[in-house]
Amino acid sequence: MSRIRLDLLNNYKDISEKESKYYLIKGVLACLTIEEIIEFIDWNFTQRIILIDLIIQRIKEIIENTTFSVKNILFKKLLDSYQRLNNYHSKQRCSIFIISLVKFMDATNIKRMLTLFLNSKYINDRSRAYSFLLKNWSPKFQSNIIKNWKKYKESGILPIFLKHFCTSDLSDYLNDILELLNEDINSEHYDLDTLILRNKFLAKFVQNVKDKIEELKNSDPISYIYIKKQLNEQISYDYAIRIYNEKPSSFRYLPVWYSEMKLYEVLNYLLATN
Repeated sequence: MSRIRLDLLNNYKDISEKESKYYLIKGVLACLTIEEIIEFIDWNFTQRIILIDLIIQRIKEIIENTTFSVKNILFKKLLDSYQRLNNYHSKQRCSIFIISLVKFMDATNIKRMLTLFLNSKYINDRSRAYSFLLKNWSPKFQSNIIKNWKKYKESGILPIFLKHFCTSDLSDYLNDILELLNEDINSEHYDLDTLILRNKFLAKFVQNVKDKIEELKNSDPISYIYIKKQLNEQISYDYAIRIYNEKPSSFRYLPVWYSEMKLYEVLNYLLATN
C-alpha cells in the first residue's frame, strides 16, 4: 500500500496552484507516515514550494508522535541537504523547510542549523538565524553574531544586540550602530521602526550618548520624550505642554507616556484646555 501511495504522489506532484489536484495530493499525503514522507521528499529540493508547504503541514501533524530516531533521520537529511546544495532556489526551499520545523528539533540539530545559517552567504538564511536567536538566545552564539556584525552590519542583528548584549560588549560598535539607524525625522520617507530602534539604543547607551540625546530635545522632541520615559527621567511641565500642543499628531501616544512618567498635572491641564 505504501508503494502505491508514493507512486501516486510521484506521478502527480507537479502542482502550481490550489486546484483539484492540490487537494487530491493533500489527501494522499494525509495517509503517509514520517518514514514514507522521508522517502517521498526530493532531497535536491526541486519540488515547487506549494508542494513543500503541504509536506511540511503533514509533518507537523504527526511529528510529535514520531520516535526520536526517526525525527533525527529527517533533520539530519534536511541539514545535510542544506549543506550540500549549491543552487540558490533549492537551498532556500530547504532552508524554509528546516526553519518551519525548528521547534521540533533537539538542541544538537538546532546548534547545527544555526551554525550553517549564520555562516551562509545568503541574507535570507542569516536572517532566519537572527529571528530564531532573538527569541531563543544562547550566549554560545555571541561570537558568531559579533563576527556577522563586523562583516555585514545587518539590521537584523540590532534587536539581538538590544535585547541580549551588555553595553560593554557593544561599545566598540556604537558609532556603526547609530549610523545604520540614522533617520531624518524631517524627511517624508523616514522609517518609524528604525527611529524607534535608534531611540532604544540611545536609551541603552545613555552614558555614552548624553549629548546626542540632548540634541533631540529641539530637533526631535517626540524621540527625546520617549527616551526620557525609557530612562525613568522627567521633563518639565512647560516643555511637556508645549510639545503636545506643537505636535497635534502626538495625541495618540504622548498622553500615555505622560501618564507613565507621572506627569498628572500636565494631563489635568491638557484635559482642561483641549
